[in-house]
Parts: sequence; C-alpha cells; structure tokens
Amino acid sequence: MKKCFECKVTMAVVNFYKNSGMADGRVNKCKECTKASVKKNRKANHDYYKEYDKSRYNNDPIRRALQQKQRVEWVENNRARANELKRNWAKKNKHKTRAHLAVHRAVKSGELKREPCERCSREPSQAHHEDYSRPLDVVWLCSQCHSDEHVKQRERKTNE
Repeated sequence: MKKCFECKVTMAVVNFYKNSGMADGRVNKCKECTKASVKKNRKANHDYYKEYDKSRYNNDPIRRALQQKQRVEWVENNRARANELKRNWAKKNKHKTRAHLAVHRAVKSGELKREPCERCSREPSQAHHEDYSRPLDVVWLCSQCHSDEHVKQRERKTNE
C-alpha cells in the first residue's frame, strides 16, 4: 500500500507508475492524479505542445519510412497510368515541352549555365519560364520558390 502525496488516498502499489529513480520503484503520485496533472499542463501550454507534437510527428522515422514505401508502391502500381498522364500533358502543352527540352539541351551543351536560386540562393535550382515563346529566357529557382511562383501565378489568373 502507498499514499498519494497529491490526493492523500492510500491505495495499492499497482495504482502508481513505475519509476526506478524512486526508493520503492514507484512514483509518489497515483496514476489518476498524474493523468490529471499532465492533462492540465498540456491544456495550459497548448501552443507549445501543438508544435512539439507536430515536430515529433514530422520527424518520426517509422512514419517517414512507411510513407516512402507507400509512395514507391503507388508509383510501381500506377506507373503505366502516370506515364499516360505525362504523355497526355506533353501533347496538350507542346510549347512548354519544347521550352523544357531546349533548356535541357542548352544546359547540357554549356550554352546555358544553371545558377543558384535567384530568391534564396539555394541549390539545386530549376528553370522557370515566364514566357514559353522565349525558351532560353529563364529564371533559376529552387523547387520551393518555383512551386511558390506557380501558386502566385494561379492566384493571379483566378483574380483576373
């Protein structure tokens, strides 16, 4: 039997969490009081624990490995469909495809040099076309800035 220092109730030792640092190997607060204080602390520090939980979720190696495995499986199971979608996009956007290939050839031949991102200086960068009719007139952006630029373009189009 053990007495909880918080609620002052004497109860069986199994109602206390194990803790090897304590003399008797159990925490001095019963499980119910411990749960209540943890709940109260999380509620009082909601913003902190929200960020903490998010960072733990994002950095969980098991979850990330599972996601990667699921992506690989999806690609393997849908490769034909993905290739068909790419071909259809290329047929509908011949001017974009030509511009992409022109940049690829120019970089490969040394005519065009890949630069760091013009906004944040990160590497590697991607060629962004403001106007596909001028295929070698590109802005070099990292993948994040490139994605942000396309989001802005879509927003401008919607607002027009």
